Amino acid sequence: MSFTSATVRLPVLVPGDEPAEFRYFDSQPAGAPGPAPKTTIIGVHGVCFDSAFMKYAIEKLGIEPTDKKTKTGGILLLGWSKGCIPPIALMSSMPHVQNPLFPMPSEVSSLQPMLESYLRAILLYEPPGTAAGRAPTKDAEELAVDAAEVPGVFYKWVVKKISPDSLPALNRAWHGEHAAHEFSWLLAPDRPAIEQVAYQAFAPVPPSLGVGLMLGSEASDYCKDVGDWIQARLAHQAHTAAELIPGAGHFAMLTHPDAFTKSVLDIVQKLDV
Repeated sequence: MSFTSATVRLPVLVPGDEPAEFRYFDSQPAGAPGPAPKTTIIGVHGVCFDSAFMKYAIEKLGIEPTDKKTKTGGILLLGWSKGCIPPIALMSSMPHVQNPLFPMPSEVSSLQPMLESYLRAILLYEPPGTAAGRAPTKDAEELAVDAAEVPGVFYKWVVKKISPDSLPALNRAWHGEHAAHEFSWLLAPDRPAIEQVAYQAFAPVPPSLGVGLMLGSEASDYCKDVGDWIQARLAHQAHTAAELIPGAGHFAMLTHPDAFTKSVLDIVQKLDV
C-alpha cells in the first residue's frame, strides 16, 4: 500500500459557502491491483470536512457504487472526534426524517440519488458530547476556555493518555497553530437543539445505511457518556453495531493501528450492508 497525495479546490455546493481547498491522501488509487469493486473509506477528521468532497471523490477518483448483492464497493464515512458531527447532521436530514430541524439545502438534497448509490455506512469513532448536545462531563470542564487557548489546552488534555512511545508520532502530526481562530470546544450553546438533531439522526437511523459506533476502552468520560447515549439509540435497530478497542484512547489509529483497522473491518461485517 502506498499513499498518493493531492490537493483539490472544491466547488461550492451551497450558495454563501466559501470554496475549500483540501489536501487528501489516497491509499489505493483507482486502477491499483486487487479485487473489485473496492470499498472506499473516507475519513472525516476533526472539524475539517466539506460536503463537496464525497461528490468529488465519486466523480474524479473512480469510486465504484455499492454492490448490494456482494456487499462491496461504495463508501464508508468514518467520522473521528468532532468529525462525527457532519455525518450525524447528514443522518438527521435524510428523507426518512419527518420535519427535520435543519432540512438539507436543496443543493445537497439533489445529491440524494448519489448517496443512495454510494454511501453504505457511517462509522463514528469517539464522538464528543457536543455531537449529541450532552453536558460536559467533569473531565472535560478544563476545555471550556477562550477559543485562542483551545489548541494548547486540548493538546495537554489528550496527551495524558498517550504512551511515551506514541508521543513522537503525535507531535509530528500536531499543528495546533492551524486551528481556526474562532474555534471553541463547546460549538453550540443551544445544547437542547443539538440533542434534538441527534435524536432525529438515531431514532431511527436511515433505513438504507449501516451505522456503527467505535470507542477505545480508555476513552474520556466525555466520549463514553455520548457513546452510552448513542448505543441506547442503536439498540435493537437493524444494521447497527458497536465496537470497543481494548487499551485504546482517542488516537487509536496512532497508538493501536492494527486493532483499529481490525475493529473497522469487524464492525462493517456486523453491519451486514
